[in-house]
Amino acid sequence: MITRKIQRESEVIYSQQAFFKQISGEQVRVYRLYDQFMIGREISNDIVLNDNFSSRSHAMIKHRPDGFYLEDLNSQNGSFVNGVRIKEIQLQEGDQIRLGSTSFLFSSNNETQDKKLELKSYNLEWNKQLQKLPMIANSQENVLLQGESGAGKEIISRKIHDLSPRRDRAFVTLNCSNFNSNLIESDLFGHQKGSYTDAKEDRKGAFLLANGGTLLLDEIGDMPLNLQAKLLRVLENREVKPLGSDKNISVDVRVIAASHKDLKELIAEGKFRVDLYYRLNIIKYTIPALRNRKEDITPLLFQFSKEYRVHFLQEAVIDIQNHNWPGNIRELKNFVRRAAAIFPHLPIGRDELSQLIDFGSENISLSGEDNDLPPVKRMEKKLIENALAQARGNQRLAAKNLGMPKSTFHDKVKKYEIDSKSYRFQ
Repeated sequence: MITRKIQRESEVIYSQQAFFKQISGEQVRVYRLYDQFMIGREISNDIVLNDNFSSRSHAMIKHRPDGFYLEDLNSQNGSFVNGVRIKEIQLQEGDQIRLGSTSFLFSSNNETQDKKLELKSYNLEWNKQLQKLPMIANSQENVLLQGESGAGKEIISRKIHDLSPRRDRAFVTLNCSNFNSNLIESDLFGHQKGSYTDAKEDRKGAFLLANGGTLLLDEIGDMPLNLQAKLLRVLENREVKPLGSDKNISVDVRVIAASHKDLKELIAEGKFRVDLYYRLNIIKYTIPALRNRKEDITPLLFQFSKEYRVHFLQEAVIDIQNHNWPGNIRELKNFVRRAAAIFPHLPIGRDELSQLIDFGSENISLSGEDNDLPPVKRMEKKLIENALAQARGNQRLAAKNLGMPKSTFHDKVKKYEIDSKSYRFQ
């Protein structure tokens, strides 16, 4: 709480700011809280939850002189703060909140505000490119990010947003490779109730959710051609028309498009519109693969090791440094997470390393009780069960949290005979 004196010492003006940061789900957002915030599935809420486990009017945040309070509005599945179901509670710095299956972090400090550039590289050429981010951020032009999967495109796009004048508004991520063919336009532009069979209520699309802020269109090269034409019109006219609506809605959104594919090759193959390419490619920013900046591997390894409390012996560090890491930073981070889960509290040398690096591609066929499993497979099964518990049985979310392809995760659930449905209401 920040106070300042006015006229008489007994008079105090309370000046507070707080932020609600979504830390789960496909779309990452930071909300600045004011006097009262309504949260739920209804389109009229200040924070609209795209979550079937949440209620239409799920919870409310109220600002009082002594702080911010979270009140559950008799929701069906409850509101939880740090794992405890609540009716009303004063929020404290760092509290983790779960509403339905959506998780948030409460903070009085928006890390994106007035934050100096923290990204750095020990590779001189890449470090020079990183120093250009503040200049790019201050521009309002669209950005095209090119780089291999896992190289850090979302990290860079988030940094551009954090350093920009839009930092206090929403940052929304939409992965174009995950589009459901029946819901493509709704995901981008939203829909009105009754616009199609399953449209039970109004829904904001990515552009309206990001209005005033930044929209990251990840894997833009996977966007269908018919939708590319509609996206082009939105970028040119700065208006969206939700499905079922006869009105255009003005939007102010900065678009960052990212792709691991060569868009010029896609244009030559007739799979990407050349006019959309030039509309997006106002500022082009290329992110190098981790194997092309190996100076960063060991610092990143130490950073992730500290985060997940893993200790690697020097012999393992040398091998890790020499590995090519085709999955880039994402693969390296998931490797460290795997090490923490499978070999907790143990120093990791070359013997353990060989199991970890090949771990994700292992072909397993299992039956019987856990005691019949080798120790490493018991740890893997426990890891999957913990991920399902954290994601309340949502296999897609559990796989994402583990950094594992959804199909691989599904296969392991099946082979370990794990009932994911049993975790839904834990």
